[in-house]
Amino acid sequence: MSTLNQYMIEIEHEGQTIFGTYSIWAGLVTVSTVRGTETAEIGDTQPWALAKIILRQMTQDGKA
Repeated sequence: MSTLNQYMIEIEHEGQTIFGTYSIWAGLVTVSTVRGTETAEIGDTQPWALAKIILRQMTQDGKA
């Protein structure tokens, strides 16, 4: 049985540091915070950069 590696991610939003984690599996990036989880296909974007985009969107949606 394999385990997923989780990586810490953070962004600045309205003067606050927002934290989450992300994992990569099967061409997908999944970002998790205490308020939710979102997943997207990696495509042409670097996984860490996509994770930051997802975390920013989650923050704007109140999920971070």
